[in-house]
Amino acid sequence: MIEIFGKQVCPYCDNVKGILENMGIEYTYIDIEEDSNAKEFIVGQGLRSVPQLYYNKKHYGGSEGIVDLIDDFEEGL
Repeated sequence: MIEIFGKQVCPYCDNVKGILENMGIEYTYIDIEEDSNAKEFIVGQGLRSVPQLYYNKKHYGGSEGIVDLIDDFEEGL
């Protein structure tokens, strides 16, 4: 499962979501402004920006991590 942690006013979040949608890849979007537990999780990981990308609990970083995430997703990792 791909998870994107982001917030409403974030062009990088929108870009990552658009890439996955254009490829037909399903994901779960978690708005850290609406979900305090999600925000605590991200902050607890020492992260200070969004989006933050995860696939099968593996962290891929911010928006620049989308390429590696897609590669691993397509390989079924």
